[in-house]
Amino acid sequence: MPDLEPAPIFDLPRRRSPLRAALVSLRPRQWTKNLLLFAGIIFAAKLGDLSRWAEGLAAFGAYCAASSASYLVNDVRDAEHDRVHPVKRTRPIARGELSPRSAEAIAALLLVSAVLLVAPLGIASILLLCTFFALQAAYTLALKHIVLLDVMTIAGLFVVRAAAGAAAV
Repeated sequence: MPDLEPAPIFDLPRRRSPLRAALVSLRPRQWTKNLLLFAGIIFAAKLGDLSRWAEGLAAFGAYCAASSASYLVNDVRDAEHDRVHPVKRTRPIARGELSPRSAEAIAALLLVSAVLLVAPLGIASILLLCTFFALQAAYTLALKHIVLLDVMTIAGLFVVRAAAGAAAV
């Protein structure tokens, strides 16, 4: 009988506090995608207009909130699958550091906040935010598993961001 070597043991990172787990789940590094919302100010040559920057910041905050809400919903939905993935298993929901119920409550709060942030910017901004979240939801629920539609959806999300930035300012 050959000598069997014990399987290697991999340590997971130390458990995060509930607040840290919630913040990590928001994926703030992904917010850089929302910088596209400021393109409208640049292309309209309104760089010195502080009111335009305030509108752009409101839209940016709304899209960061909507994006994070979508990430939370995605992580709740994919938690079982993420637990066996070599990288995604460290996500707070997959690790049990953030409960699905808490994640869903935070997502709902973020969505309400996003709508409240864009509401003063007009109906076009509200409709574009709703389109953004609908595309995010469709991606999470089905489109990420369909070749080409997944990439087209991601591209569409960037187009919505650019349009939303223009509409906001």
